[in-house]
Amino acid sequence: MNDFVVQTTVLPPSAAGSTLVYAWALFGMLLICTGSISMIWHIGCAMRWFRMGITNPLAHLRFKECLFFLTFVLLTLGEIPVLLLWGEVNNGTMTTLNLLKRVLQGSALIPVGVAILMFLRSEGAMIEQLTRGPPPRRLYVSWKSIRQYLRIGFTCALLAALVAIGKASV
Repeated sequence: MNDFVVQTTVLPPSAAGSTLVYAWALFGMLLICTGSISMIWHIGCAMRWFRMGITNPLAHLRFKECLFFLTFVLLTLGEIPVLLLWGEVNNGTMTTLNLLKRVLQGSALIPVGVAILMFLRSEGAMIEQLTRGPPPRRLYVSWKSIRQYLRIGFTCALLAALVAIGKASV
């Protein structure tokens, strides 16, 4: 598939002319990217795993989670400006955005590769650490504590809907 095409429509060809498909794709990309960034921030602030050392089982697990979330960010971050600016900028700018998108998507190989390598090398020890001792008292947190993350989802949905409506009205 060649993304370096001349922009002749308001919506990208991948939307197949459907404003709903476009809005759904934009919502998905925004939610995955912003949700992943907020999770990286949450894990980093709450756990301070970088102070514990990578040999600490909890820090090790949290570091792998951050690497996977970083992979999601890299895979979606380049797509968002392409979706937002399709039909709004000249072809040279769109070509540059598509190049940036491909570089970011290719860069996702680094965090996912490190996370997979860490997973494979530590799987046995992690299972032993997690099954030792009494089970956790509470596995799930209350809905009240995840309210801020739900706000991110609603904000992404609102932004995607407004952009799609704006593009449809052109």
